[in-house]
Amino acid sequence: MDHTLKGKHAVVTGGSRGIGEATVLELAAQGASVALLVNSSVLEGEAVAVRAREYGVECFVVQCDVANPLEVAGAFAEVSERFGSLEICVNNAGMVHNAAAEDMSFEEWNRMISTNLGSVFLCSQAAGRIMLAQSGGGSIVNISSICAHVAVRPQKQCHYQAAKGGVNMLTKSLAAEWAERRVRVNTVSPGYVNTVLLSKMTELHPLWEAHTPMGRLALPREIAEVILFLASERSSYVTGSDFVVDGGYLVW
Repeated sequence: MDHTLKGKHAVVTGGSRGIGEATVLELAAQGASVALLVNSSVLEGEAVAVRAREYGVECFVVQCDVANPLEVAGAFAEVSERFGSLEICVNNAGMVHNAAAEDMSFEEWNRMISTNLGSVFLCSQAAGRIMLAQSGGGSIVNISSICAHVAVRPQKQCHYQAAKGGVNMLTKSLAAEWAERRVRVNTVSPGYVNTVLLSKMTELHPLWEAHTPMGRLALPREIAEVILFLASERSSYVTGSDFVVDGGYLVW
């Protein structure tokens, strides 16, 4: 590793598993200290933090419901106090749930929008306030989905797809507002990734693979590598962009 992020400080929401876990470890391997914001999976987060600290960086867990404004404010205040600065924020936390539109309750709709879109606003805002006050700015990476571009099948999830579409437009708006003050904001839109969540839907894997030109699901580290690029100065002239990492899913 070339330690391109040595001395940098990062927040990763939902950092205890899947893409979040892989991202924490990639950032740590490159020299960044990392705060994991997790809600119900604190023990899993602590296990990831132990592995991250093997790279010689600081890594700690903050329990936080990222859809709760007060908890987000408290979490980022703690991060700022412990780190003294914040150069990277990866908004990865989210949920997925399938429901036919005609049967979906408004509570289901609101929960999905709050968790997958509202949380990205709250954490981007909190990170942005810290970064805008710094001379060096920072990089915010929001994890979206191919669902921001197409209605996937066979899942029925209009609320999830609407939230991810909102994440992409929110990202462009923040990028436009903050570009002159050296805060970059981008999205990564993964296709199907072989995570614990999708391992519970193995019956759909053959269909998803058949719809993907590369014929397989992504590994979490393959998404994390793109996040790492956007978090680093290697992408210093990139803002308001969406990086689709889908094995070619959107080609067909």
